[in-house]
Amino acid sequence: MKKKILITGGSGYLAGTISSFLCKNKDYEVSICSSSSLRTKHKDINTLKVEWNNKSSLRNICKGKDIIIHCASPDASFSKKYPEASYEFSNNILDSFLNEAIYNKVKKFIYFSSAHVYQPKLEGVLNEKSPIIPKHPYGVSKKIAEQTLLNKKELIEINIIRLSNAFGIPSNKNLNCWKLVVNDFCKQAILDKKILINSDGTQVRNFVSIHEVCRLIDFMITYFFKGKLLPTIFNFGGNWTLSIFDMAKLIAKQYEKHFDLNLDILIKKNPKPTTAKLNFNYDLIVKSGFKPNNNDIAHIDELFSYVRNNYNNVR
Repeated sequence: MKKKILITGGSGYLAGTISSFLCKNKDYEVSICSSSSLRTKHKDINTLKVEWNNKSSLRNICKGKDIIIHCASPDASFSKKYPEASYEFSNNILDSFLNEAIYNKVKKFIYFSSAHVYQPKLEGVLNEKSPIIPKHPYGVSKKIAEQTLLNKKELIEINIIRLSNAFGIPSNKNLNCWKLVVNDFCKQAILDKKILINSDGTQVRNFVSIHEVCRLIDFMITYFFKGKLLPTIFNFGGNWTLSIFDMAKLIAKQYEKHFDLNLDILIKKNPKPTTAKLNFNYDLIVKSGFKPNNNDIAHIDELFSYVRNNYNNVR
């Protein structure tokens, strides 16, 4: 019998890419849902419409599902502009959604939180025992969602993934993922033959390919149906921890290798001296059995090719 999986936020980058990855597995029956209109190139993916404030709509999307992967979430810009609406989505709406999942006997609920739940400035060693003291409404929203989920952990199996900065090609051209720093820099490199950094470039981030995120979700589903438990909360990232400026230099170097052309890197704000270091630790999930397969340079190359094939006539 196929494992029935629902992925929320189906019009977004994360949900779109995960659903495209999982639908290749014939053991899965994948559905995606969104409050907006959905597009998918995969005929094997079911599309559903959801009204987040409507109890019967929530019950309908949960019906018959084994696992829910909750990717729907206000992004950083929306959270900053409308913090109360963001908090409402992470509290009362999420609580109602969980209640309907429990009512429909959904077995597992996976939620994508963020590294930004830890603190305003990401630095030092960040592991699952680090203090949770976000200040930005986006991080606060994620903290609220985590607590909402933990309140129900005795009634449904919960996994909370604190994700670092994902990058990689989208599952289709209509998904907006070009605000992500690595994707943005690769697109600029191909289209503009330069990279403009809109900050001072000193912020340090951990980066993980979206392909690794998809592999993680597949691992979690397989692990669950083998009757094995994973930590309720865990970090997930990649093997690149770099400043924004160093990431730009890495992409420029890879571009030069392929196209024999030097790229200018422009910084919009004057950098301030910094000694900030970041250790975004995700050993907990690795020790639980997930084996990283970080082939990050290959995913940079994929982004170059994707932009050349899909956007080279844009500007």
